[in-house]
Amino acid sequence: MTTDLLDAEFGSSLDEFLDREAVYWDEDRSAWYVTRYAEAQTVLKDDATFTRDDRFREGGLEFWRRGLAGMEGDTHRRTYFFHARQTSRSFAERITPSVIRPVAQSLIGPLVAAGRGDLAADYADPMPLLVGCRFMGFEIDDDDFRERIIALGRVRDRWKEALLTGPGCPLDSPVARAGSEAVDGLYELWLPTIRARREHPRDDLISALWAEGTRTFPDWGEDDMVASGWSDVFGGETKLLVRNLMYLLLTRPELRAQVASARELVPGLVEEGLRFMGPVRSLNKLVMQDVELGGQLLHAGDRVFVMLAAANRDPAIWESPRSFQVDRANASRLLSFGQGTRYCLGRFLARAEGVEAVNALLDADVDVELDSNGDPPAWAGAHTRSITPLHVTFAPRTLTER
Repeated sequence: MTTDLLDAEFGSSLDEFLDREAVYWDEDRSAWYVTRYAEAQTVLKDDATFTRDDRFREGGLEFWRRGLAGMEGDTHRRTYFFHARQTSRSFAERITPSVIRPVAQSLIGPLVAAGRGDLAADYADPMPLLVGCRFMGFEIDDDDFRERIIALGRVRDRWKEALLTGPGCPLDSPVARAGSEAVDGLYELWLPTIRARREHPRDDLISALWAEGTRTFPDWGEDDMVASGWSDVFGGETKLLVRNLMYLLLTRPELRAQVASARELVPGLVEEGLRFMGPVRSLNKLVMQDVELGGQLLHAGDRVFVMLAAANRDPAIWESPRSFQVDRANASRLLSFGQGTRYCLGRFLARAEGVEAVNALLDADVDVELDSNGDPPAWAGAHTRSITPLHVTFAPRTLTER
C-alpha cells in the first residue's frame, strides 16, 4: 500500500503542536513554540521584539552578504520598499504572459515530448530560477547559462538549508566552501551583464538596482549587485511550492480533473496549497527584549519557533482546517509568507508561478502519472520541506477522456 505523503506529514504529526497551548516552552529544544494564528501574527509583525535569528548564526552574514535579508533598521526599510515596488502584484501580472508562462511552457514541453521526466528536478526546480534571471535582465536562452544557473542554485540551496537547520554553517565547512565557489561562478555568469547595465541602463531590475543602490549606499558596487541577485533570483521556496502542487495533482486525480475543467479554481488551488502544505514549516526568531505573549513571559535572548504549519490550521480562523478545500474563501489569510517588515517580497511572483506551473501541466492535455519504475517521492529537507523526486510518465489522452 502506497503511503500518501501529505497525510503522513500533516496528519497526527501536527497533533503535538495543535494540542498544546498557543505559546509553550519546550525543554528539549530550549525554545518557545508558537502554534496559534493570533500569537504567530504578533511575532511576525513585531520585528523589533522578535528578530530573525539566522544573521546571528555562524556564517549567516557571509551567506546573505549585503542583500536585503541581512539588512536592519532604516537601511532595510528603504531597500525593502524599493524591492516591494519592483516585485508588486501588478509587476507579477505584467510579466506573467511575457516571462512566467513561456518559461513554464518551455520546461513542460520537452518532458511531454520525451514521454517521461521528473516534475521536481526538470520542472519545478528550474522554473523560478529562469523566471528570476529573466526579470532581473539576464538572457536565459543560452543552454549553457541555464544549466550552470540551475547547478549553482542547487549548491546555494544546500548552503541555506545547512545554515537554517543548525546553529550555523562555518565557512570552512564543505557546504559553505562549495557555496562560496558557487558565488564565484555567479560572478563569472552575471558580471558582464551587470557592468553593461551600469553604463547602458534598460527597463529591468539590474538597472533599477544600480540606480537605487547608489542612492542607499555611497559605496554600492558590483559585489552588492551580485548579492542582490543572490537573494532575488535564488529565493528557493517557490520551487518547493511547485513540487508540492505537482504531487498534489498527481495523487488526487479527482482534484486534477476538477481544476482542469474549471481553470478559475487554479489560483484557489495554489492559495490553499500555500496554507495546507507551505514549504516553510516554521520561522525561527530571537527575542530582543522581555515580552508577554500568549500568557507567557518571554525573555531577551530566548529562541522562538513560529510553527506556520500549525498556525495555518488554527480552527479559530479556518473551518475544517485539516481538509484541503480548493475553494476555501479565506485561504489568503495564511501566514506562509510571514508578515510585517519581513513580509516575503516574492509572494506575488510565487503565486503567479504556481498558477502558471499548474496551468502548463494541464494545458499539455496528456495523461500523467507517477512512474512506478522511478525512485518514489519522499519528503526532503528540514527547515523547508518538499516532495521529490517526482518521476512521471506522459501518455496521449484517449478520445473518451477528452
